[in-house]
Amino acid sequence: MYIYNTQRKKMLLSLSAGSDAIYNIQWSKKANDLKFVAVTSRSLQFWNPADASKKLFRNGTFGAKFT
Repeated sequence: MYIYNTQRKKMLLSLSAGSDAIYNIQWSKKANDLKFVAVTSRSLQFWNPADASKKLFRNGTFGAKFT
């Protein structure tokens, strides 16, 4: 997966997202925020490319809400 700044015509970073096809991406609505969610047939991944700890994503959960 490649993330570009189209206004500056510059690639910001490239990430390995696994072998599953990505069907949808939803970006954060906050200005200048690189967080996004990627949806595949088997997973929901929350990405934060700016995370200093280098844990770039965490998997989401499908189904009933856990308490």
